Amino acid sequence: MTVVRRADRIAYPLVVGPVPVPRRCGLIGTRTREEPMEAVEQPSGLDVLRTTSSPPLPAGGEPRWVCVEEGDVVIATELRHVPAMAGLLEAVLGFAVRSTLRPGGDYVMLDLRVSYVRPVDRAVGEVYARGWVRESRRQVQFAEADVCDAAGDVLATASTTCLVVSPEERTR
Repeated sequence: MTVVRRADRIAYPLVVGPVPVPRRCGLIGTRTREEPMEAVEQPSGLDVLRTTSSPPLPAGGEPRWVCVEEGDVVIATELRHVPAMAGLLEAVLGFAVRSTLRPGGDYVMLDLRVSYVRPVDRAVGEVYARGWVRESRRQVQFAEADVCDAAGDVLATASTTCLVVSPEERTR
């Protein structure tokens, strides 16, 4: 290994030839003792959503919670950009799934299917996005969502499959 000086300030090691591999003396096949995690009281997903003053949406605007229950979330917001409807649907699906999680739990959205039911113009005004958990298993949840205008007409629907990661699985 040679050392290259740049502008006479910092030395950068330059490796020429095979890279030296450090020896792992006695580390192969040994187990380290796992220290028990301290019991940190974490809020459930529903508690996190209820303590949030307004839903964090990617579309901006001034969203507000209409309903936050376990497995059922409704958001009212003005749709500023029509392409932002997919982001709104994804967010409300995630909020619905998060509302069912235990403290310390998390989820991964495996897929997202969006169907646009009717054309939307910029003068649509306030819309209501509702997300709900259709079926909940131990590791998988299926959720659905729709966006309606003030007249109650469905503008778009979405569904997702989420992998639920328990706090025990996160520490593995």
